[in-house]
Amino acid sequence: MKTNDPLVCSPNSDERIFKKVTAYIRTAPINAYHQESIRRDIVRMLLDAQSHGQTAEDVIGADYRAFCDSVIAEVPPLTRRERLLIGLRGALLTAYFLIIYWLIPVIWQLRQSWPVPPVTVGNLVGAALVVLIMLTLSLLTRYFSRGPLTHLYNSSMKVRLLFLPWFLLYLAASLFLRTTVFSVNFPAAVAALVLLLLLHFWIDRQTD
Repeated sequence: MKTNDPLVCSPNSDERIFKKVTAYIRTAPINAYHQESIRRDIVRMLLDAQSHGQTAEDVIGADYRAFCDSVIAEVPPLTRRERLLIGLRGALLTAYFLIIYWLIPVIWQLRQSWPVPPVTVGNLVGAALVVLIMLTLSLLTRYFSRGPLTHLYNSSMKVRLLFLPWFLLYLAASLFLRTTVFSVNFPAAVAALVLLLLLHFWIDRQTD
């Protein structure tokens, strides 16, 4: 997430520490409003310290994680419902892009008639692989991290790269396991896309 904070733009600020603090807050098990509120409070603290000739480490201390945890502890954590909605939002977005990828090969047929895209064994196997990796990473995140998988995904490129081999497996399964299981009318597939997008926006409003 890009910001125009004076702290980051200032050549006298410890930008590295600030970026670490921001990334750590983004993975906290609190909602987006509280994350942004805490981040802005810390920006004000560090700017005030700068004006008095102090560094970021003078204010935060040597362990920025401990400092952030002490601040985060003062706001209510995500409820079970919020965690569920955040996880569901990520799943809906994944399903949305998988359906788009599935529809791309038949879009050219719209010039002639409504296409009936087939759902193949590869599509189902690939989708099952994606669901499996998301569930596995969600469980690992629950026990070894502080926030939901979506928060961790949005704040870490390394976590995003974990999804790449599984997406490549999905592509391979879709390309080589071509036996048709059933077919879906194109308008029904588009309606599913619209529904997924509306649900995603609704969850966004519930969790932000």
